[in-house]
Amino acid sequence: MTDSPVSTFTEWDRLREVIVGDFRNYTIPKSLDDVELSFRSFYHDNIFLGVQKLQKYKLNVYAEDMRTYPERIEEERAEDLDGVAKVLESFDVTVKRPLPMTTVQEFKTPDWVNVTTPCGNVRDQFLVIGDEIIETSPMMRGRYFENDHVKHLFLDYFRRGARWTVAPRPRMLEESFDRSYFNESTPESDANNFEIMFDGAQCLKLGTDILFNVSTQNHILGAIWLQRHLGERFTVHQVRFTDHHIDGVLLPLRPGTFLIHRRIYEKRDQLMPPALQKWDMIVFADEPPATAVDAEVMLASKSISMNVFSIDAERVMINKDAVNTIRALERAGFTPVPTQLRHSRLYAGAFHCSTLDIRRDGGLESYL
Repeated sequence: MTDSPVSTFTEWDRLREVIVGDFRNYTIPKSLDDVELSFRSFYHDNIFLGVQKLQKYKLNVYAEDMRTYPERIEEERAEDLDGVAKVLESFDVTVKRPLPMTTVQEFKTPDWVNVTTPCGNVRDQFLVIGDEIIETSPMMRGRYFENDHVKHLFLDYFRRGARWTVAPRPRMLEESFDRSYFNESTPESDANNFEIMFDGAQCLKLGTDILFNVSTQNHILGAIWLQRHLGERFTVHQVRFTDHHIDGVLLPLRPGTFLIHRRIYEKRDQLMPPALQKWDMIVFADEPPATAVDAEVMLASKSISMNVFSIDAERVMINKDAVNTIRALERAGFTPVPTQLRHSRLYAGAFHCSTLDIRRDGGLESYL
């Protein structure tokens, strides 16, 4: 494993190589009153919570149904991600980037039509554990071919000794989705049709232990698949903190210390495995500043600024405006690295979402 260009077992060991995403030509639906099922499922808590249930969802999505953000927003996001890359390079981290998506294209499977997406939140559809890159099972139809933008990088890692696995690819039929999380009834007979669907961002690496956030039967199937795939060296712990991505409410910063959302902190006795309840917890203290474009749809929650990214067990990249959490990190002995990343609520992710750690120092250890 030491000869592999890919090696990472935690969220906090010294970072050596990373992929930083690219959001050019990112699209969102023109109308949120007329969306397909996977989009509504994925963004349920941030957009559709309390919205009237639909009797029937659109199945096919065409380019004419989508729009890009205003050019200024896209330029500012691109400028800031270039800045993130430069900051990481200043810490002697090798930075790779996806191929940009130059055009928005429709694509068709035998079952449905959708529109391509760029590889911006590069954390979402990959899980890097040890010397293995795992492409996870898509949860949104539009992201089905998103991974193509980084396959040139993965092929290079593979040729140099890394392992490369693709989790089962779902058909993503209407009956494939467990809708119980957002209180839409599913016929009991449909449960046999649920498919494996999960994102890498549902998982946190703590050495031999992996926290896996589950809220649907699709996720539970993913956790079972991951445990069987990884085998006895790792233990996958199913937790239920949020709708899907765990890194919006909890992030381990070093052995024994978490950054945690207040909602989870207040229910930690019920939600967290007993061994983790003993860890020190820094409660996220900030709301991000108001977006410059109030008319836009907020895909991410108000707490997106807690989506920090560790360079090592001391230095933490964080939104420069998250001043209260910056001070809390300093009091706990961390060195914050304040960095600008505008429009994170519009692009559904901040520093941890838009990065994928490929190589960190350190080997496989148990921290629980």
